[in-house]
Order: sequence, then C-alpha cells, then structure tokens
Amino acid sequence: MKLNKEDVITIAVAVVAFLLIRKFYKFFGGGTTSQSDPSKTEVDESKLTYPSNNYILWADTIEDLLTGDLTEDEAGVLSIFYLLRTTEDVTALIAAYGRRSGWLGIGSGTLWQHLGAYLSQDEKNELNQHFRNFSIEYRI
Repeated sequence: MKLNKEDVITIAVAVVAFLLIRKFYKFFGGGTTSQSDPSKTEVDESKLTYPSNNYILWADTIEDLLTGDLTEDEAGVLSIFYLLRTTEDVTALIAAYGRRSGWLGIGSGTLWQHLGAYLSQDEKNELNQHFRNFSIEYRI
C-alpha cells in the first residue's frame, strides 16, 4: 500500500485532532481536591524542608511538564513530589502554583485541579501512597 501526499496529510491532521481532543477531554474532566482552593492556603516558612524559592521553581517546572507540548511528563511531576517530605512542603508548592492556565492557555486551575486532570488513577494512587508514607495530610 502506497500513500500519496493527500493521504499522509489526512492522517497527520487526524492524529493531531485526536491528540487535541484527548488533551481537552482530560483537562476539562477536572480533578478532585481535598481543599476548596488550596492555592489560598497560608505557608509557615519555618516548617519548610527547602528554601522557599525552590517551591516556585518546582511549580513552574510542573506547569511546563503538564502543559508544555502535546504530551505531558507525569513521571517528572511525580519526581518533584517525591522530594517533598512534609504537609507544609506540599502546601508551599500548592501556594506557589496558585492558579495557572491549562494546556494551550485554556481554562485555569489550581495545582490539584491540574493534577486531577493530567494524572492517571495509578499515578494518583502512587502519589497518595507517598503522602501516606510521609504522613502528608493531602490526597489527590
């Protein structure tokens, strides 16, 4: 079977359309949160494991990993969370993330809403297990 130029273009458009629809569906599918708006939570900097500027850097990195291109890097996101050891660390990351736009700038949400939209159930379970292991009081 030999494909001509029009067939290749049609297939490419179909693949891109599929990926876009998948992204929009995942994003607008929403997520769960243990707090109504965790980005408004106050942070006690004396209880942080790392300097406060780390949480801003990690929030920016998570945004890039989730919304940077046609694929998201959930493993990279989870690796950031594995650095966090206390409830206050997670609170600081949530506060640093605040509300950000979603993929392609569509919609806006908190870190928890974006994680809920982008992570699979297995990844959420893995993250929740990490939280339980360190007695972190958050669940996704």
